[in-house]
Amino acid sequence: MHLYEGIQKKPWDIIYIILLRTKCLLREEMYFLKKNSSPKELVGRKYNFKKFMYHKTIMSLWMMYYPWIDMSL
Repeated sequence: MHLYEGIQKKPWDIIYIILLRTKCLLREEMYFLKKNSSPKELVGRKYNFKKFMYHKTIMSLWMMYYPWIDMSL
């Protein structure tokens, strides 16, 4: 059984999963950025990171509706 099956029944559970996932990714990524960047680099990387998070969220939503398409998240 796929994690995203039954989205019509429980959309809020799915949204919650995505938010949790995004939050974890955000925490990991920010830790990584702070550890490996000078302050000047951080500004540019934060912008790229926003684009990256947007992409991740869209991909999660995509997987919800099309779970049979195996796309790397």
